Amino acid sequence: MTLESRLESHGDAWILTLTRDFAHPAEVVWPWLVEPERLARWSPIVPDREFDDPGPRQVRENPGDEATDGDVISVDPPHELVHRWGEDLVRWHLAPTSSGCRLTLEQTMRQRGPATMNAAGWDVCLTVLDEVLDGGSIYWVVTRATLARQRILRETRTVAIVGATYRLADGAVVLRDHVGDIGEA
Repeated sequence: MTLESRLESHGDAWILTLTRDFAHPAEVVWPWLVEPERLARWSPIVPDREFDDPGPRQVRENPGDEATDGDVISVDPPHELVHRWGEDLVRWHLAPTSSGCRLTLEQTMRQRGPATMNAAGWDVCLTVLDEVLDGGSIYWVVTRATLARQRILRETRTVAIVGATYRLADGAVVLRDHVGDIGEA
């Protein structure tokens, strides 16, 4: 599935918008956006409790990480979830398509600098989500070399997944490289 990306300046903030189609209806995708156990399989945003009602959450990327403040702003199952992740505002929107649903992710950030790395990271995460939705056992691992290359690419305003390594449950490793421009309005 193709990930469409766009970066726009809005006053003092930057909005990274990512769009991807899934071959599953919103009702199937929705639990993967709100349930901590499912989020832990594919997302860097794992709350201490479900994203099922407005209010504060503690969010971790990995179980041993220090918690980041999160706050659910609004929830409209199975269509839209809006929450804070540290200083960023994250909006998830699911819309029906003829073959499943379209996920639109908007991440509002104060600084432009992290946008490319965030887009690259979300591309990996949404690829993993696509696999788990299809019943696959896939895990994402990003190496230090990948992060170093992403920093270089961030300076050139290029979105990239370079050397993203997926380790499958059967031990197989899949290496995926992709580089493309991030659209800016």
